[in-house]
Amino acid sequence: MSVMGDSRRITGVALRLADGSMVSLPAPFRHHHLFSMSALLGIDPDGIGHTPGFTTDQGVFVDRTAAMDLVKASGQRMRNESAQRELFSEDLW
Repeated sequence: MSVMGDSRRITGVALRLADGSMVSLPAPFRHHHLFSMSALLGIDPDGIGHTPGFTTDQGVFVDRTAAMDLVKASGQRMRNESAQRELFSEDLW
C-alpha cells in the first residue's frame, strides 16, 4: 500500500462501517472516543463488518496494518517505537 518515502500522515482515528461509510475523529482522540461517539449516533461500534483504523491527511481510511506500514514508510514520529504489526492510537499520540 505504501512505498518508502511516502509523504502521507496519519491524522485521526476512524471506523469503517460494513456499508463502506466511515466515522472519524482527529488526533488526539482515541478509538474509545470514536466508539462512544458512534454509540451516541446509534451505530454499534462492534458491528459485524466494521473495521477500526485511521484517516490519513488525504481523508483516506487505512486499517491498523496499513496504517503501521504508512507510519514506517513516512517516518512519522511514534510514541511507542516498539509497536510492530498493527497501529493503535496510543502508538502515535
